[in-house]
Amino acid sequence: MKKTLIIILIVTLVILLSVVGLILYRSTKTNSSQKTTVEINGFRFLTKIADTDSARQLGLSGMPSMPNGEAMLFLFPDQKIRSFWMKDMNFALDIIFIRDHEIVDIITLQKPSNGKIPGYTSKSSADKVLEINAGLTQKLNIKIGDSVKISD
Repeated sequence: MKKTLIIILIVTLVILLSVVGLILYRSTKTNSSQKTTVEINGFRFLTKIADTDSARQLGLSGMPSMPNGEAMLFLFPDQKIRSFWMKDMNFALDIIFIRDHEIVDIITLQKPSNGKIPGYTSKSSADKVLEINAGLTQKLNIKIGDSVKISD
């Protein structure tokens, strides 16, 4: 009886430590310490930067929401057609595709429903992608051809 209890306690402890480790790992990947400001049409977004493969893959997944005035900026080493999906997303987004410092495409990504996770692909090549809360591109009159200023 004591052996069984000890084994159960050890297994429970290992599982608990694994879960805590995973949570801490995800939080460091999601909450990038790198931040910058992105300005479009006079409106400034405080952005978290995703500039590694793992940070770009994780993106805003699992986040409950994004505060107004904040965004996530994905930086890529080259210009090409970009694809995004809404895996583990809890809110809808406007996704702004940027080449150099000009908007080349805008897509609204809806929160997944019915377990289906659609993919979204840009119409033009891009080297940067900005994710903002859904509806802001229309509200702020952000459109293809607009200039994007990125500063530290």
